[in-house]
Amino acid sequence: MVRMEPEGINESDSQSFTSFLSVDKRLFGRLQEELTQAQSELKLKEEQVLKLSRIRDDVERELEDLTASLFLEAHKMVQEANIKRAQAEKTLAEYEMKVDGLQTEVAALKTLVITSTPSMPNRHLHPHIGSNNHNHRLSTDGAESAPSSPCKDRSLNNSCDQADCDQDHRNIDPVLRAEYIAWKKAPDMSSANPFLARIYKEDVDPCLDFPAQTLSLAVRQAIHDNILCLSPCKPDTEENPRNCALLDQPRTARYKLRIDGEGVQEEHFISQLARNRVAAVCDFLTYCRYVTQGMVKSPVNDVYWEIMELRRKMVNARLGFSI
Repeated sequence: MVRMEPEGINESDSQSFTSFLSVDKRLFGRLQEELTQAQSELKLKEEQVLKLSRIRDDVERELEDLTASLFLEAHKMVQEANIKRAQAEKTLAEYEMKVDGLQTEVAALKTLVITSTPSMPNRHLHPHIGSNNHNHRLSTDGAESAPSSPCKDRSLNNSCDQADCDQDHRNIDPVLRAEYIAWKKAPDMSSANPFLARIYKEDVDPCLDFPAQTLSLAVRQAIHDNILCLSPCKPDTEENPRNCALLDQPRTARYKLRIDGEGVQEEHFISQLARNRVAAVCDFLTYCRYVTQGMVKSPVNDVYWEIMELRRKMVNARLGFSI
């Protein structure tokens, strides 16, 4: 086969063209290799960038989660601290009220004079002791000593007359007395007992019957649960008196009424009349509670007359008299 040479090109030109083509092919091959290498490096860089981007996203996400968890933990700690503080304040208030209640009960025990000493017997609880001592002293003085002075005789006669007067003014209701004896054998605070049921009907219920029916029922339940607190307050002016929460009338409020227990402990301002009625019922039920707990060591007759005296105070408080 005969190779045809291009026209106008001699042999030397043909060799130069061939060498140029070989050089061009080698240069193209080297450039192709460099391009391939550059593309490979660029791909590696892109992979590294993507990897670093994922790491950055993970770090940012973890940082956000950590910040959120720290915020929630701090909020939880603050909330727990507030709850503990509220519980501590509530416990402190309950203990303070218990201390106040115990102090009130101690003062009530001292006021009631549950027991008496042999050297100073209580005439109210033991009226027979005073009259017997006076009679015995008069008979002894008449037999063994000279006649006493007129002043001494007059004082002794006045004491005897006073004791006899106290005895004369006391009339025992046999039906009420029988109910009391039955209750005293096994005392309890149940209003179903005939003795307490009579007192509730005749004294306690009328004494706690206030126009504010809702608050009146709450006060009644609080008295039975022994969670009622009465405390004096600064009296308001007569020109602008507060509204008595129990009487539901504008009256000068001198006391605050608070029902302890769960929930919000709201204070109610009450007048002197409402306070006396509530306090008289509290004194009666407190004394009966002492009797049921065995704290009253007085004779049966003395306990009976003490209960009658507390009933009289409830009547006086309900009618507006001081107790």
